[in-house]
Amino acid sequence: MNVIPLHLPPLRKRLEDIPLLLDFFVDEFSRKRNKKPLQFPPDIMDLLLHYGWPGNVREMENLVERLMILVSGDTVKPSDLPEKFHQASPKTTDSTVLPRMPLTSIDIPEYGIDLNSVVDTMERDLILRALEKTGGVRSRAATLLGLNRTTLIEKIKKMGIELQKQ
Repeated sequence: MNVIPLHLPPLRKRLEDIPLLLDFFVDEFSRKRNKKPLQFPPDIMDLLLHYGWPGNVREMENLVERLMILVSGDTVKPSDLPEKFHQASPKTTDSTVLPRMPLTSIDIPEYGIDLNSVVDTMERDLILRALEKTGGVRSRAATLLGLNRTTLIEKIKKMGIELQKQ
């Protein structure tokens, strides 16, 4: 798998790909199930575009397959989507969606910064803080960070973070 490493940004950073992938999976599953393709009205598309997609493309594939099985009719309604898609909506007042936080403590010197390094350092620090806050319980730390547990575990491995045995 690591013969030719490719860097592919997460789906949440490729919003223009969401409608294309959605169409692809709808076509694939409607053909497999011999069903009429599902329609995604603008309000549903808005929910999908504002969702963080921690599971990336595979999560979208699973969602479309689920909808093809569970939706009666050919148009997806808000009630057909799992709750997590409603929490990601920009209109939500749910306290689980944090407001955008200004980064006033980071100064950019005249000679510039290495943005990737700063982001990596911040990500590592947030992961360590979440793990500390949860006593090392990775599933709870993942929830605090808005990640899937498996995504957090992969990040921990990639960063070489050693967890204390309890």
